[in-house]
Amino acid sequence: MKIVSYLVCFYFVFSLPGWSMWKSLLSDDDETLASFAKICAIGPDIEKDDINPHVEYSSNAPSHCRVTIGANLSGYCSNPGCKINGKYVYMQVGKEEYLVRNFQYCVPHKCPECKADVEVRDWGFSRCAFKVLGRKTQGTKVERPWRRADDHYYKISMDDLGPAEYETVKVLYLGPKDTFPNEDDL
Repeated sequence: MKIVSYLVCFYFVFSLPGWSMWKSLLSDDDETLASFAKICAIGPDIEKDDINPHVEYSSNAPSHCRVTIGANLSGYCSNPGCKINGKYVYMQVGKEEYLVRNFQYCVPHKCPECKADVEVRDWGFSRCAFKVLGRKTQGTKVERPWRRADDHYYKISMDDLGPAEYETVKVLYLGPKDTFPNEDDL
């Protein structure tokens, strides 16, 4: 099944030039897009600068909006049978090294309430310093400089930056008070 998934992903990525072209060929129906997102890992385009990355923490957030230290994925639950259907949910990841590997999310992205798959829209980070590195499906390497999420949740949003398809996304972490490494020393 994985080989078929990769072939479908490669077909869409390499035979059609980019997101806007193939998106217009797919229906705008969320179920079709969510199915494609399961084949190719779609996430926010980290080549672009963040527009509004800082989100205030809330001490009284509902359980489906709670985050953990490190990485968190987020999106909307689209299960009609779920009591939080249509609501924005956070999926706690923690300090996992890889978010995406072999064109697929390698961390769970399920609604915390009903456990149905959620189309990932955003990546966020809490109480840590982090650096995101990736390889898009076309082979382009992308990298974010070190960022810090201390007093605010740091959100990298597909709505702000647009989507991108990824082969691999790796995250490096430091503690919340650690200093950023000097890139010249690496």
